Amino acid sequence: MAINLQYPTVQGIQTSGQPLIANTAPVLIAGTDGISVYQILTDTAGSQLISGRAADSAVRTGYPVLIGGGGIPSDGAAGDVNAYYIGVNAAHQVSVNTEGKKTTYSASASIFAPVANPTDFWNMFGSATKTIRITRIEVSGSSTAATAATLTLQLVKRSTIGTIGSAVLTPLTAVPHDSGNAAGTAVVNTVGTANYTTVGTLVGQIQARMFSFTLTPFTATDFPECVPTVFDFTNRNEQGIVLRGVTQQVALLFNGAPAMPAGALFNINITYTEE
Repeated sequence: MAINLQYPTVQGIQTSGQPLIANTAPVLIAGTDGISVYQILTDTAGSQLISGRAADSAVRTGYPVLIGGGGIPSDGAAGDVNAYYIGVNAAHQVSVNTEGKKTTYSASASIFAPVANPTDFWNMFGSATKTIRITRIEVSGSSTAATAATLTLQLVKRSTIGTIGSAVLTPLTAVPHDSGNAAGTAVVNTVGTANYTTVGTLVGQIQARMFSFTLTPFTATDFPECVPTVFDFTNRNEQGIVLRGVTQQVALLFNGAPAMPAGALFNINITYTEE
């Protein structure tokens, strides 16, 4: 075999046994009989094509990847009955679907008013039948106080339920991302009316953020930007926060149970999977 490095030319043997010289498609594949040589198909621009059987006695050629089917052609010819494309767009670029397939839910509290000096003011309990993986929690808040308030917002994990006492847990609706999902089994709550008599046993603080309230209503000279506080656990390929069993929980609270600024209201959003 001789190759011209400037204009590649590949010499081989055709199925007829005659010499084959290819300089338009310089990649050849040897046959299993040690004699035959096959060219990789190319289009008129010299781009490689891939060929496969589309149906009985039919041939399909296409751009980037072809996957053989699993049947046997009725005509008895070699190869599979069907060949399938990996999705491509009009420019023959491979189409890749990165959407997750895990059963996913979101729950949201809007315009929630906590007690004056809250301990745990929001929590989520695990499931008796599913493993819960929390992927994202987002918190934002507003206040009518003219003086800016910045507090330390903590996300903690607890291993026991605690003693509710006079506190009122208001369950939030778990909205399935797909209507075909089964009903969610984890329980997400806001905590109102009173604080827990005793909060659950602390496993540890997962993360803490400095949290600032947005002034409402806006004034003629003050238009503060409402920037939510985000706890995101899957954007660097790490594990989400996992809850196993009905006693494990995550909770939101402010360090030291400080007094809330006047007119404090919260929006709290969570996304999680059940497996």
